[in-house]
Amino acid sequence: MFENTRRAVCRDGTRQIPGSAAGSGGAYDPALIYSTEIEGELITPTGAAIISTLCDSYGTIPEMMVEQSAYGAGTKRYEIPKCSAVDHSVEVGERKPLTNLEQLTLIETNIDDVSPQILGFVMERSFELSALDCWFTPVQMKKIAPRRYDLSMLCQADKKDVLTQLLYTETTTVECTFQNR
Repeated sequence: MFENTRRAVCRDGTRQIPGSAAGSGGAYDPALIYSTEIEGELITPTGAAIISTLCDSYGTIPEMMVEQSAYGAGTKRYEIPKCSAVDHSVEVGERKPLTNLEQLTLIETNIDDVSPQILGFVMERSFELSALDCWFTPVQMKKIAPRRYDLSMLCQADKKDVLTQLLYTETTTVECTFQNR
């Protein structure tokens, strides 16, 4: 963690002293701190307390799989960017295999000569049948066929058959493609 730099003039010369967060009674334990030449507070006592509470050690980062990330930036201007990043990660060897609920399928098909009302109905019905997402992409071919769309649905793997049946019964599609993710 960065710490701001303050100086005190002593009999032996100028010495750097820690800023307010470091002087708050061990808020950094067990975190590693170091100072910079930048004037101003680079970490607040609250930030130091959060980091030292959530982290039980510091050092070299092993090979990790990032599951979630968050970023933030302060409003104060310094010579370097003042940004924070937090990653929730697990070591590669500790990652659990995907369960059926985590395995996703992307269903894609082309639909010709369809009215927007039918597309709206198919989208509503797909969400009722547990689709995670549904979207349409207008397609313009060289013969300028009106009302042609690519339809895409994202769903859990075990919902693929139900949603495919919806497409066959409610649209003019004749074929669907599937991608497991």
